[in-house]
Amino acid sequence: MESNVNAELKDLHNKMVCNISTEIFGDQLEKVKFLFKDNPLTPFDMFQIKNIETLFERLMNYETIDYGNYQKFVTAISCIHPRVCSIVQRHAEKINKLQGNLDDQARQEVMSANISGISIRQATSISFIRDRQEDMAKLISLIFDRQEDMAKKISDVSTRQEDLATNITDIYNILKDKARDIHNFKGELVPAKNVTTANTSHTKKIHPDLELMIETTKAKIRKEKEKKFYHTKGFCDAKVKLQKNRVVVIMGNTGDGKTAIAVQLLHWLSQEKGVGQPLQLHKIKKLDLLAPNLKLITFIDDIFGEIDVFKKDVQEWNKRVSDVETLFLDEQTVTNFLLITVRNEVFNSLEKRYMGRIFTRDNLIDLSSDTYKVEEEKKILLELYKPENFS
Repeated sequence: MESNVNAELKDLHNKMVCNISTEIFGDQLEKVKFLFKDNPLTPFDMFQIKNIETLFERLMNYETIDYGNYQKFVTAISCIHPRVCSIVQRHAEKINKLQGNLDDQARQEVMSANISGISIRQATSISFIRDRQEDMAKLISLIFDRQEDMAKKISDVSTRQEDLATNITDIYNILKDKARDIHNFKGELVPAKNVTTANTSHTKKIHPDLELMIETTKAKIRKEKEKKFYHTKGFCDAKVKLQKNRVVVIMGNTGDGKTAIAVQLLHWLSQEKGVGQPLQLHKIKKLDLLAPNLKLITFIDDIFGEIDVFKKDVQEWNKRVSDVETLFLDEQTVTNFLLITVRNEVFNSLEKRYMGRIFTRDNLIDLSSDTYKVEEEKKILLELYKPENFS
């Protein structure tokens, strides 16, 4: 009987939704969806809902409405769809009447089951309580035993802490002696003469100021690698340009993922390909510290400014255009790589100026162009970066 009533109830609901679908579609559907935006519909829901049937399904999943209870839906659309409100209220009355008959029958069955089960539960509860009392007595005895063991362990820990403090002091003294020996040894070293042969390394010594920047860049890469990342078309095309040209300029708007792609490229070149050490420069003047054959993967983020063009940076760049091209475009014994990100508005204001052979179309990846607006990637990224507690 219950299954028949439930089937009839669902049939009434489906007929109501079918009737409404002839009233609400197209632009009207978009207006109704907007009434429930963020309460409860998520951006992903807004994208997925294409008809009134799916809208009702999502609202029921979020418990905004239920069979016979459509009050929140009626209240929301009352100003724009009074005819639909009448349809919903008429069907709601029929569904509620049908639910009332089912509730009366269910209550009678539950009452009978409760009465017959009370006696059984009482007898079971008495037996359960006796068993629990015995278990409790055993547990209390076990707790006393463990407290004694814990007291012994605490005493052992205190003794070990004292020993550890003594060991740390000894290690510190040893390290101080080693540091002094290393310092003295460095003072005795004589700089070796550079010799270029087929069997010797061509890598030059890196400037001390750059060593700290390299370590900072490595730490940044490690931190970024802990985050989720999807290999987009932009990322893959940038890899191809780096392999071909040794230079890539990633252009785009805020939020297009320029920096995220660049950091992943740094990891790919330095860790997976092993072609050099990653180095992020924050000032163009620091390019003066670079030299050919250093095996460096240089990264400059948001070059020339984040909003407006920083003219002083452009001037500093133009002073070094020839040197930069020698470092990254001319043939070297050991290859250097260059990654640059630049914002659309900044790049567009520079297009009429001569910026050398670095900022050519052959080196450019424009993430804001139609080439990289891949619909399937947007869906994957939306799902990838969805919060864990997001439903």
